[in-house]
Amino acid sequence: MLRLAKIFGVAGEGAEEGRGVGAGKVLFSDGFILLFPVKSAKGIFSLTTCPYAINRFFEFVGLDQRIKEVQEGKVNVLDTKDHKNLINGKLLLEEFIFEAEDSQELKGFVELLKGFLGEENIKRLVCVSDTDFTDFVSNYTEVQTHIKINLDTGTVKEGALWTEEYVPAESVFVFGLTFLEDIEYSPPSTFHLGGDITTGKGFVKVQRLEVQR
Repeated sequence: MLRLAKIFGVAGEGAEEGRGVGAGKVLFSDGFILLFPVKSAKGIFSLTTCPYAINRFFEFVGLDQRIKEVQEGKVNVLDTKDHKNLINGKLLLEEFIFEAEDSQELKGFVELLKGFLGEENIKRLVCVSDTDFTDFVSNYTEVQTHIKINLDTGTVKEGALWTEEYVPAESVFVFGLTFLEDIEYSPPSTFHLGGDITTGKGFVKVQRLEVQR
């Protein structure tokens, strides 16, 4: 417990009891989305990203690399001949058709993620325009409607209809840890984040990314 208190800090009653621990020694940054799965006519889904997300990722890890913008209606992939989702050089995401083009700019980005995603998922990666990516992330999350049953009557409880919005499985986020002291700590490889654990929601996998500058 003392080790956890040192990592995350102690406030309120814990601090008043004089445990000798104040503020946490590890700072957690906000996570931002890097890859968003979108249903594909071939290969089940594509892992979509965009130049803005990739360039933000490069800046976040301290790499002086950038990729150019992608035209709306087109997608960039590393290799059109070896991609899992293309049909005659085209990609059908949800109800939208995109023309695919090879992009060697993606090679550096792909190399960084290969150890985490694996060879097969790398072949699902596509880079769409910033506008198209915004539309996918905004409009194609998982939305579920729920009700609550009145146990006495067996019918829907009045006013107990609500919806919940979920980030789809296979989404990839990036976040950083800043250590204020030399602490032996690494996050668990898998853990639960948020609510709805009984319905299987919120399980995440974490992997440390090693970047050579």
